[in-house]
Amino acid sequence: MSTDADRRPLAAHPELAARLAAARAATDELHASVAREARLLSQLAAVRSDWRRTRVAALGLHTAVAHLRGYPRAVAAFPADGPLFTPPGGSGRVVQRLPFAAEGLAGVDLYVDAGDGRLSVTFTLDDGRTLGTATAAADPDAAGWARAWLPRAVRADGAAVEVAVEWHEGGPAVALGTPDGCDAARLESASGPPLKGSLALVLWAAGPGRVLTAPKPKDTEASKN
Repeated sequence: MSTDADRRPLAAHPELAARLAAARAATDELHASVAREARLLSQLAAVRSDWRRTRVAALGLHTAVAHLRGYPRAVAAFPADGPLFTPPGGSGRVVQRLPFAAEGLAGVDLYVDAGDGRLSVTFTLDDGRTLGTATAAADPDAAGWARAWLPRAVRADGAAVEVAVEWHEGGPAVALGTPDGCDAARLESASGPPLKGSLALVLWAAGPGRVLTAPKPKDTEASKN
């Protein structure tokens, strides 16, 4: 049974009032802490979700970069600023040393005159080992770049590569060019005196072992002047 003393205002009990105020403050702080924890958990979940998406994107980017590193790229270009050349009699062989090691060799683009016919293009190491043979076909309607690529980028060690272009009873003329001061770019003819300059060509490389396709080139770093 309550007494009149129990019904007196809290002001009459300062110690009890202080305790109740402290309890309310502690309760409010607890509620605020719970709210902060909920917000932090939500933010953590968002960070984890972002991290997962970022990781997936990073893996995709890594794969794309690895793919692009092996993609064929032009590593040297000798412009077609010289005369056109065909061997005397329509048959012969021209050999040129390339300023490129064998590892990763993809092939070359040659600048050929308009006409019918094909040229055989053979790549060999300086020790005589054959890396492969490709074919460069002329466009009957216009002069331009003819692509001669190997089926796969070369997997072989070697300090120097030679490219041999062969005519068999006719074939399109090839343009000669400037070797840009490269001593390795020499041109020799098996059917006549040494030729000055170099074959006009674009040299291509790719990731060793990469399977190559050789569509007709539309643009090239070397242009016919």
